[in-house]
This record gives sequence, C-alpha cells and structure tokens, in this order.
Amino acid sequence: MATTILQTLDNLFFYFGEVPDSNTEVPLQRIENTLGHFLHFTRTPDGTLTDISATGGTRVHLHYDNPLGRLTDIKRVVDNQAVETLTQYRYDEYGQLTTVIISQDPVGLLGGANLYRYAPNPCTWIDPWGWAYKDVDFTGSPDLFPVTGNQKNIVTITMQGSRPRDFTQAFKEAGIKASNPAVDDYTWHHVDDFDPKTGKTTMQHVKTSAHEATFPHGGSVSQYEKHFGLRSGRYGKPESIAIAQDKGWLKGRAPKTNTGTC
Repeated sequence: MATTILQTLDNLFFYFGEVPDSNTEVPLQRIENTLGHFLHFTRTPDGTLTDISATGGTRVHLHYDNPLGRLTDIKRVVDNQAVETLTQYRYDEYGQLTTVIISQDPVGLLGGANLYRYAPNPCTWIDPWGWAYKDVDFTGSPDLFPVTGNQKNIVTITMQGSRPRDFTQAFKEAGIKASNPAVDDYTWHHVDDFDPKTGKTTMQHVKTSAHEATFPHGGSVSQYEKHFGLRSGRYGKPESIAIAQDKGWLKGRAPKTNTGTC
C-alpha cells in the first residue's frame, strides 16, 4: 500500500488515501467535500496497475493496450508539483516511452534510495541491478583440462599485456606443452583477480566450448585495461605490452620498437 493523491481525468476533483496492491475497492477521501468515496483498482497478474475507476465509472487512471511498448495515447499529463499522481508516473523523466508501472513509488516520494537517479558514487555504486559482466570461475569444473603427473590446469602468471604471451607463460607454469594435440580443444581463461601491484592473475585451462558458453564475462583482461586506462579490446596491442614492459613484468622477447633515420 502506498499513500498517494489521485486526480480525475476531467480535473474536477481529487482523491487521496492508500492504494491497494491487488484488484479491490477501497475508500479514498475526496478532497472537495471530505466525503468518503470508493475507487476500484484493476491490476494485471504481474501487479501492473492499469485502471482506476471512481463512483459512476469516472476513469481516474488510463489503461493502454500497448503496456510494454511506446505510449499510444497520452490523454493527460499533470504538470503540478503539488499534485503527484499515479498517472503522472507513467510519463515521468525516467520512462517517457513505456507504460508499465514497475514500482509503487518509482520517483522516490516515500524516501529511501532512488535507483533511477545517477549513482551517488560512480566509483563504487554503478551497478545496482547487477547487470555488469560477471566473472567465471571453473575451479572444480569437469571442463578443466585433464592433467597427469605434475601438470596443472590452474596456475598463476604475471600478465604480459597480450593473450598469446599470457598463454605462453601459463603453459610453462602448468608443465604442459602448447604443441600437445590434447590441448587443441582447450583455452586459457583469465580469472578476475588481477593485482595491479604485482601483475599477477590466475589462469584456468578449460574447454574452449565451455569458455565461450559463458560469454560475455569479465576477467583480468578487462581489469588490466580499466586499471591502466586502455580502451576495451586494446589488450594485446603495443601500448598494452609496453605497460607490462615498463612494470618489469614482461618475460620473453621484448617487442620491436620502430627506429627512424634522417
């Protein structure tokens, strides 16, 4: 139940009171003459409020035949900050193109956190609904490479600024030859545990099909890019490898540098 003020479509009078959460009739106070009047609230099975009817059939709240798409008809938009209505919520700044009421208090009039507003701290509060890519951890998964002897399918490496270089280091740490035909259907997965101080990250050797089935996902590659201000997809480019070299993390042959003559 949520306290609100309702305005009829003809703007002749107002009601206020508790809005129910189900299809029912409840008495609301009519402001003009302080007499109690019943309003009927109709909702869809998912709880979306579609109609509010007053005594005599007066429509207080409009119903649209296109509830999940663009507005088909706007009969009235209240432009009065003193009178907040459920009808107005359908046209607020957060959802002008939709007609679904997803909350009893979508603009936060009752106080508390307003998840529609800009994040109060964009560094730590940027994903309230959890839509950001998640990392995948294959620890204990049957999709890990079947090791024998002293081989390992989970190792720790120092990031090299490119996937091929990372894979080379991972194979060395795992005691597995990259030329082994048994690894053809496997790839290395970067776990999202990048340490910007040491450059360390965990690598897991898993089936390529299982790895691709988790796309899109996060990992230490995206963490590396974000930490060093690289655009997404630049891991493996010269500037990415140069960072690893400057940090003293680079192993193997150093990248070639362009030299000019005059």
